[in-house]
Amino acid sequence: MKYSKVFLILFAFFFLLSWSNPVFADVPHQKQFIFDNANLLTEEQITELEALSEELSMESETALIILTADGMDGKVIEDYMGDFYDEEAPGYEQPHGNTAILTIDMETRDFYLTGFKKAEIYLNDDRLDEIRDIIVPSLRNGDYFQAFSTFIELTHDFMLTEPENEEVDPAPPNAHTNNNTGGESDSSYNNRYTKEVELTWIDVLVASIVLSAIIVGIMLLFNRVKIKVNPGTYLNRNSSGVLQKRDQFVRQTVTKVKKPSNNSNNNSGGGFSSGGGITRGGHSHSGSKGKF
Repeated sequence: MKYSKVFLILFAFFFLLSWSNPVFADVPHQKQFIFDNANLLTEEQITELEALSEELSMESETALIILTADGMDGKVIEDYMGDFYDEEAPGYEQPHGNTAILTIDMETRDFYLTGFKKAEIYLNDDRLDEIRDIIVPSLRNGDYFQAFSTFIELTHDFMLTEPENEEVDPAPPNAHTNNNTGGESDSSYNNRYTKEVELTWIDVLVASIVLSAIIVGIMLLFNRVKIKVNPGTYLNRNSSGVLQKRDQFVRQTVTKVKKPSNNSNNNSGGGFSSGGGITRGGHSHSGSKGKF
């Protein structure tokens, strides 16, 4: 009788699964891409960059964001960018999703390129260094529109090209390339990382019955097996004995290593540095920093 109850429970469980169908967002989560708090762009330039970023963000399935400020309230640029990601929760199709950010502080002349989630892999430190070196002349010349456009376009291209020596999921067969053949983006962020198998309810019903029968059969099989081995089966009471065992502490060695400084203000003199980190909200990212 108890096995019949188990069978019914398993049957009901798999039957309910047959009617459940995960729903993923069809509409991109990110609605704004240009956050020009330093007023570096005209209204027309913002409109043009918004359109460009929206289009290429959809193709690369990554929110491509420009973030500018004229002073960061005493924060270093890494923390300012990190707090923006933590609080605003950008991402292509979900909060805190695939995101690439170019952050600029006009007060210190620092700029910082970062990639989150899938962009942390496809926009690794080396690739961000390449983008950094390409856009820095435009930044120094005050051509911010050109620098931002280049960042968006290069980031888009890198997001569609697997990085070398990295194990990543391949892009969909019909994903956009630089040739722009006019095809559509094949899958959303969730569909890329979740393999779904569409089954009819009849298929799931049959599978649940078969699986339940197998489980019950195994339970019945193991229930019939008598355990014939006990602690005395292999014990020879005439010769068996317990040997003495002793653990003796010999010595302890302590090695002291100076903790490296994590001062982000050391990047002076127009220098560059590579390396990401973790935001105060716990989100990991790649990174490349410079001055202009």
